[in-house]
Amino acid sequence: MFFNLQFSDQAPLNDFILAGNSLGGYIAAHYAANNPYNVKKLILIDPAGAPQDLPFILSFASMPGINSLAANVFPPFIVAMGVKDVYGEQARISKTNMDRYIHLSLRSGAKQAYANTIAM
Repeated sequence: MFFNLQFSDQAPLNDFILAGNSLGGYIAAHYAANNPYNVKKLILIDPAGAPQDLPFILSFASMPGINSLAANVFPPFIVAMGVKDVYGEQARISKTNMDRYIHLSLRSGAKQAYANTIAM
């Protein structure tokens, strides 16, 4: 499950405002659609999943067969391509930010999480 139901159940959260941007917008919309009585308002900012042209790398990675490969092989240059595709102004991507995206993509479980997200 995208949204941590354990967190929302333990808080306890009900009748709350949920906001999300990009992939977070997709996750928020998915949660709200499946839990309409918990969400008082939904704020979506450029949500992934809205009708739009996908960056090449996401289109490619979502192809049958490629997705299962992505769960095992997700080299840093692929992450860099994806980051560059979604930034409005590539010149604003600092080396520190790019290094952070790459570092996070190499953490345990990240490849499988990316593959699962792309497959949706």
